[in-house]
Amino acid sequence: CVSGTLTINDVGTWSLNLNGVTVTTITGGLFDIRCNQQQSFNSGTWAFQNNQLTLFQGVDPIILTLDGDQLTNLVGETLPDFFSEVYQKR
Repeated sequence: CVSGTLTINDVGTWSLNLNGVTVTTITGGLFDIRCNQQQSFNSGTWAFQNNQLTLFQGVDPIILTLDGDQLTNLVGETLPDFFSEVYQKR
């Protein structure tokens, strides 16, 4: 149920429309994960160098690695967040 569209424009801007999930910690180290129908929208500018796409928005940039037709953001966290985000070229 996590889905979204990352659009990278040739004028140096990007936008992301995303439907995500809501993660809640419950007892015993378990998590309740539910689809979230709320959409989020983010946008900013980007730079590309050495197979890395950097998305700028606010203070912390998002760094994605290009491998073929996929962009991967290694979030590096286990639940309640995600370990990675992968975007497939369409």
